Amino acid sequence: MKYPKGFLLPTLLALAPSAIAKNAPLVKESTFGNELVNLQYFDDSTVVLVQELGTGNIHRSEDAGKKWEELKSVKGLGIIKNPYDNKVALVLGEEKHYITFDQGENWQDFKTEYSPTPGGPVSWHSQDNKKILIHEIEDCLFSPCLGKTYYTKDGFKTAPKVLVKERRMCQWAKGSERFLEGQDKHDDRILCIMRGKYSDRSKDNRLMISDNYDFDDAEEPVMSSGRTVQGMANMAAVKGYLVAAAKSDHSSELSLYVTEDTETWHHAQFGAGKIERMRIRFSSPPTTASKWT
Repeated sequence: MKYPKGFLLPTLLALAPSAIAKNAPLVKESTFGNELVNLQYFDDSTVVLVQELGTGNIHRSEDAGKKWEELKSVKGLGIIKNPYDNKVALVLGEEKHYITFDQGENWQDFKTEYSPTPGGPVSWHSQDNKKILIHEIEDCLFSPCLGKTYYTKDGFKTAPKVLVKERRMCQWAKGSERFLEGQDKHDDRILCIMRGKYSDRSKDNRLMISDNYDFDDAEEPVMSSGRTVQGMANMAAVKGYLVAAAKSDHSSELSLYVTEDTETWHHAQFGAGKIERMRIRFSSPPTTASKWT
């Protein structure tokens, strides 16, 4: 959401004192020199972050906007909150980024080689706020839009490490609250749709799984009839399931494969009808890849 330049940001405060009509809210006006974007409240708190368009300056308020403080050392292109932890947020820039674990009181910076992808730059782990994937912008000039993904296991206390250099997409197995809920396994499991073993054509894309952050040693799961499946195009968590979609060569038809644990996959059956495109509506919180707001 954008606001006009010089916008006076109204903030609802506590109930008005007796001098004002009962139950009438107070309004506090704060002037900013540039348009504002990415107004982000931390859930169940009065802490707010907002970003200035053009300058990338980040402002923080602890009292729902009554008073604002500019964070002098933090600038970026976007603000992304962790959907599973109301104290964690990222400010992503071109190559330098920042993370907070206390609603913006303190920030840790880290770097990537290139800018994050605009479509889904972050994948959060639903049960460990220190485990995060950062996805760089894809190279679509000389390859079919493949990009690099970094990972951290310590919340960027140390520099992020490269997970995979040529991927279509990656996500944590435990990237949704309801997937593998209550199960003490696959805490480090990551799934990536990657280029084929000998080809970067989309019809040869493979789904690969790693438990040790080494995709040179990753496994390709058996999807249907005792075989692996090429042409992987997309995947998403839906409630307690993970769905992967494969696209046939020279066709818009998609085949869907469903799993409850990333170990056993089932080919989804839809009668005699063909699936021309996949549309998944999330009735639960978004899965792993947070988009720019």
